[in-house]
Amino acid sequence: MTVKVVVNRCCGGFGLSSIAANMIEERLGCKFNTYSHPRHCPVLVSIVESLGDQASGSFAELDVHELKGNKYIIRKYDGAEWIEEPADINWIVVKENNKVASLTINRALELKI
Repeated sequence: MTVKVVVNRCCGGFGLSSIAANMIEERLGCKFNTYSHPRHCPVLVSIVESLGDQASGSFAELDVHELKGNKYIIRKYDGAEWIEEPADINWIVVKENNKVASLTINRALELKI
């Protein structure tokens, strides 16, 4: 299963053009709300792919990102967005008998944190 997600690649913020918003409204039967509709919505992805640059709102540069799996987080800075997937995260693994971790826990207990 291929999952695609729409993100904004420039400063400004995610936004649809009126053309894209109208097309989505026609196909979904409701207004597209950026807070309640997922960015992996197949209708949204399809319209952004078919319209290209014309799908982007005034301060947006929408792009379709294909996931490697089925989990993602959209990160943002100043309106520009990027996708992070589990494989992108450099996890720190704490082992059970880690002396540094034990010292930190003991010190926290001493400080009553």
